[in-house]
Amino acid sequence: MWFRHDGQEMSDEDWQSPITQSLAMMLAGKDSHDIDERGRPLHDDNLLLLLNASTMDLEFAVPAFDQVWELLVHTADDGAGERIDPGGVTRLIARPLKLFRCAA
Repeated sequence: MWFRHDGQEMSDEDWQSPITQSLAMMLAGKDSHDIDERGRPLHDDNLLLLLNASTMDLEFAVPAFDQVWELLVHTADDGAGERIDPGGVTRLIARPLKLFRCAA
């Protein structure tokens, strides 16, 4: 799923807009219906990637799924630690990205 920095799903207009310079992508590993070559279900962590290519700092609203997110990577701060509740907000300075994993 793809989201704007305000937490709303990306629309066709968002994808075509020349001013769109940020987005969030959620990868649903726990809810995947994929199977391996033996027919076993493939499950992994749910991940949330936040990208800010703009020159402005942005507040990212995390989609309001029933999940707490734990920061794995922040390209502007190797030592950063952060947890965000469902529907919470995180600040992302200009240019970096943050990668979160579902903490539950």
